[in-house]
Amino acid sequence: MSFDAAVATLKGRGIEGKAVVIKDRETLLAAAGSRWTLVENLRLLHEALSSYQVDRAAVVCTPCQAHFLRQASTFPLVEGTDFSERLALILGLFCLGTFSQPSFAAFLRRRFGVSPARVQEVSLREGELRVQVEGEEAPLAISVSEALEFVNLGCLLCDGYTARDADVSAGAAAATPGWTVLVVRTERGERMLEEAKRRGYVETSPASEEVLQEIQLRAGEKLRRATEYKLRLF
Repeated sequence: MSFDAAVATLKGRGIEGKAVVIKDRETLLAAAGSRWTLVENLRLLHEALSSYQVDRAAVVCTPCQAHFLRQASTFPLVEGTDFSERLALILGLFCLGTFSQPSFAAFLRRRFGVSPARVQEVSLREGELRVQVEGEEAPLAISVSEALEFVNLGCLLCDGYTARDADVSAGAAAATPGWTVLVVRTERGERMLEEAKRRGYVETSPASEEVLQEIQLRAGEKLRRATEYKLRLF
């Protein structure tokens, strides 16, 4: 399997992220990590493919974006929207939701007196959101239930946690700190992973029962949350 570019997200200022077309190893490695705000990955992917700036692309995206790509390639509704033959790989991320940037930034200022520009990293660890701030040794800890107040409405209605429509899903689990959990979902995803292992790019180990239970728990929580909010709205 081969592709000549990847569309992913680089960390921007503070909690911001920026979608980029990546063609070199250094930038690809710099894109590692989580971003918690909306980023226009698919718009950039569409531009790169429609302009033939990129012949074949891989994309790193959220579950809702992976669902759109899978649906668009299976049932293209608009002429020129089916790039499935040139989309080499869909890598979907585990996702609890993305934040409304203005409201989350205001919360950080109000609750902790922290400017969003000082935020170095936001991660989910052991059931809470941890915000690493420049110049501070210990991260700020925010409960998931409290953080939900700042999640975009569309995310509250989304029931997908593990990116079921991706070729490979990737995310973190508290049971395996320092490792990325991968869920291989398609033949091309399996080919990609096997080739990456053969070339020594990745090291894998079977997931434990504890990891599987944690993923199922998170997925169930998001499904229940989405069901509750849909019942409230509709």
